[in-house]
Amino acid sequence: MKYESASKGAHESATTGLMVPPPTDIALEARRAEPSLTFEDRHSAWLAGFDLGCAQRVEIEVEDRVQARLHAFELEALGMARRSAVHGPAFSAMVTESGQRE
Repeated sequence: MKYESASKGAHESATTGLMVPPPTDIALEARRAEPSLTFEDRHSAWLAGFDLGCAQRVEIEVEDRVQARLHAFELEALGMARRSAVHGPAFSAMVTESGQRE
């Protein structure tokens, strides 16, 4: 019997020595501490975030369109420069004159 109680005691001390308290969830504790947030508050915050995301997406689409348009203008100007180089200085002077503002 001494052997049984000794092994049982050794087993108990081994398991209690290795027990670690469960980790606490700080975000969960904060949510429990603030019960003043209603469903409407949370829904309003979600809608605000959704609207902000939509606005940023539209802004990025506009920037992409502007960049594509500027790229098209640059290619057109490059084509004019190549044609003026092929046709000579008279054509180059005519292109320069047509592009100047009065």
